Amino acid sequence: KKNERKDQVISELRESGRLLEDQLRLMDEKYMELRSKLDWTRTQTERIVKKKEEETRQLRIKFSMITDQSTVIKKPRTKATTRNDRAPVMGEGRNSVIELKKTLAASKRVHSNR
Repeated sequence: KKNERKDQVISELRESGRLLEDQLRLMDEKYMELRSKLDWTRTQTERIVKKKEEETRQLRIKFSMITDQSTVIKKPRTKATTRNDRAPVMGEGRNSVIELKKTLAASKRVHSNR
């Protein structure tokens, strides 16, 4: 009788072990599936971000070229009567930022043409 009970306990433990192994295998499969989806999403996102960064860079170059041409076309002012009429002065608020960006863009173009 003792041996039968021991055999029953052993078979129950083996069955429990198989069940746990199956559950673990299933969880591993789900994990791998989620992992592959995450990797794919990350790759797609990186690709889209790179594409948009390149698009932004191209637009900045075009904008820079347009603003440089419009600066050349404008007639230079000889005499400013009010603060709003005078030409931009380096080191003054928004104008200094704009001028700095133009200078940096021109510098990058010069260095990239070398």
